[in-house]
Amino acid sequence: MYSIARQTHPATGIEHSVSCCFFNNDEPCLVTAGANIIKVFRLYPEADSKEVNAAGQPIPPKMKLECLATYTLWGSVMSLAVVPAPSMGRDLLLLSFREAKLSVVQYDPQVHNLVTLSMHYFEEDDMKNGWTTHPHIPYIRVDPSGRCCVMLLYGRKLAVIPFRKDCGDEADPLDAKPGQDLKKNVSY
Repeated sequence: MYSIARQTHPATGIEHSVSCCFFNNDEPCLVTAGANIIKVFRLYPEADSKEVNAAGQPIPPKMKLECLATYTLWGSVMSLAVVPAPSMGRDLLLLSFREAKLSVVQYDPQVHNLVTLSMHYFEEDDMKNGWTTHPHIPYIRVDPSGRCCVMLLYGRKLAVIPFRKDCGDEADPLDAKPGQDLKKNVSY
């Protein structure tokens, strides 16, 4: 009657990638997402090379990727974006999931894991317009100035989520609280 689905092998493909200051503001990292796996990589030189080309210019060393962390999520990532937060010490990751769900996560050095700062969902029936399933991907786009993010809902509506400018270490970077009604931010 009931069936259990268990993933036997982790995802090997990469569907999304961003560059951000994941661990701290000093070192940029490559963050990739494939299915429900998030991996964080560091780019480092293979060897110190003092080679020069025919014009006398130094040849840059070959670079390698080193996987620093892997995180398994409970859902497949549909879209990935970064919000710069220099006052918080590291950048925020915005992850969207099926059925118009959005999570704001950040690396926590005390527990060496991702912590969820905020979760938002837009699953109300009036947003779906009577449909039960939607093939549309909930894309996330962040304002270049870091003032807000916009998420595409069900292929035809936009949710605008504003960010605070004065993010301290203990402050929530979102103006909207998780329990707050975000319908006022949705444009039709």
